[in-house]
Amino acid sequence: MSVFLVGVNVYADSPNLYDADQYYIAPGIAYDHFSDKRGLKNGAMANLSAGIVLSDELSIDAFYGQAASTQQSGDATTRFYMYSASIIYHMQNTPSDRYHPYIMLGMAVTNQEDHESVGNTTLLGTTAGIGAEYFVNSSIRIFTDIRNLYTFSGGKNDVIVNAGLKFLFDVPHEKEISLEPIKTDGVSGFYQLQERA
Repeated sequence: MSVFLVGVNVYADSPNLYDADQYYIAPGIAYDHFSDKRGLKNGAMANLSAGIVLSDELSIDAFYGQAASTQQSGDATTRFYMYSASIIYHMQNTPSDRYHPYIMLGMAVTNQEDHESVGNTTLLGTTAGIGAEYFVNSSIRIFTDIRNLYTFSGGKNDVIVNAGLKFLFDVPHEKEISLEPIKTDGVSGFYQLQERA
């Protein structure tokens, strides 16, 4: 029950990996090696992640993936969906400022729609792993990952190899304005509030 995430990073603008209050989106394409217990042929899975940065070491990540497959015993079409929420820990003090490994651990839900056989099956499981990112610049990462998804019911164990881009954005903050009194009339002593440079 392990998720392996690998990515590549170049971050020349700041010594920190991430800044708190940033958020990101990360489209990817994966290859899903399904558990034999699912009875599905392996195939591609499009996915999208979104996350919030808590600190330069921690972030919260939400993942959605969807794959179209066929059953191993025939040509029946099957839709496979995966949803997960994970905590990601970004490792510090690495030899390169551009390449940083990380580990992740989370909970997952899978939904399998076998239209011509068992119907709709939803299972709860876990996902965990280790990986890295390559910092292209302060707002773009290239990543690749390997995930192991395990379901509590039936003990289904899938291996997912993923790759994509991560785009980071800063949360907008209102500009802080500091006002100070400026004397405008030396005789009467009137003051006017002006924005401090």
